[in-house]
Amino acid sequence: MMIPGFRDVFEVDGRAVRERDQRLMNLFMHPNKDAVVQARRVVDESSRYNLNPWDGGINRTINQPFMALKFLRALNQGRSTFRVERSPVSEPSGPVRLTFQEFARPRLILSPDNAAAQGAFTIDPTTGRVTSSELDIQTGRTRIRIHVAFAEHEKLHLWLPSSMDESYTSVPPIEGHATYSNFRQFNVATETTIK
Repeated sequence: MMIPGFRDVFEVDGRAVRERDQRLMNLFMHPNKDAVVQARRVVDESSRYNLNPWDGGINRTINQPFMALKFLRALNQGRSTFRVERSPVSEPSGPVRLTFQEFARPRLILSPDNAAAQGAFTIDPTTGRVTSSELDIQTGRTRIRIHVAFAEHEKLHLWLPSSMDESYTSVPPIEGHATYSNFRQFNVATETTIK
């Protein structure tokens, strides 16, 4: 199971989100024993302040920077067709573009009309690092496009999202841009005493 991302909203329209600290404490310090129920709690809380397209019939819980990477997981690769595209001007060791088209049901991303996802990844073939991802879904009259750029975080030595751009051709159209920084790593230490 992929752990859902969490968006911590602390301000909306210039006003602080009420009871934010208490909500976070309840969410993470008192988790549900059922992992699926807990994951749903995290997703619902993370998307509480999302703007949603009126005519798309899809809840904007997919605007997480790691969402497209679900299609690359070994568990999910058989659900899509993949094609490697190399730019004719790129060097042999240069980045490749890996496109995908989902065909399996149920879909990884649910929508009222069971729309299939498609997209692409830019991958460094020598390291296997994903440097960008694109996710594209046409559901009803709404076209959803999410582009994420990844970069190496110097302190953590991990490739993490650096920006995300999303667009929804709904009425009214919705566009968003997010940048990511100040990544933190949390450690847990345990001790066992045997008497």
